[in-house]
Amino acid sequence: MKLNRKYIILIVMLVFILMLTAACSQKNDNDQSGQDQPVLDGKVSGDETTAKYESDDGETTFEASLTEEVSLPEDYPADNVPIYPNGKVNMAGKQVNGFVVSIKTDDSIEEVYKYYIDNIKIDSVQMSQVTAEVGMIMGLLGDFSVSVTVNPNNFDDDGKNLIAIAIGN
Repeated sequence: MKLNRKYIILIVMLVFILMLTAACSQKNDNDQSGQDQPVLDGKVSGDETTAKYESDDGETTFEASLTEEVSLPEDYPADNVPIYPNGKVNMAGKQVNGFVVSIKTDDSIEEVYKYYIDNIKIDSVQMSQVTAEVGMIMGLLGDFSVSVTVNPNNFDDDGKNLIAIAIGN
């Protein structure tokens, strides 16, 4: 069962990668809506814990695990957007223009939200909010948008809440 769950996570990661890289688009002459359509022209590879998408525009790499903590990309800006100390990084990824991190924790949404309000070092906070079901902080760090969201973990029994960090431009 665990092996199947790993493959499901890899498939979800690959879909996420493809969505992130869909910024490369071109006009589709058969499309009557006038909207650009994504064109993906690259190579997807991976194993049980990593997925990589390579194209002429650069490389996107994600690592995920259901059972072990994964490592952050070397140049992740942890001084500005720290990793929650009472959590386990279960997915980390880097693309040409940003990072995505997922962290599991048993701490409450309010505790995680307070930690990030007190410890995030970004140029400006554009929005912050906490409710019983979600905590969210959005802001700017130089040319990058930063989003930290914590919500209930409805995917598995490991970790009561999930923290999602997205940094990109």
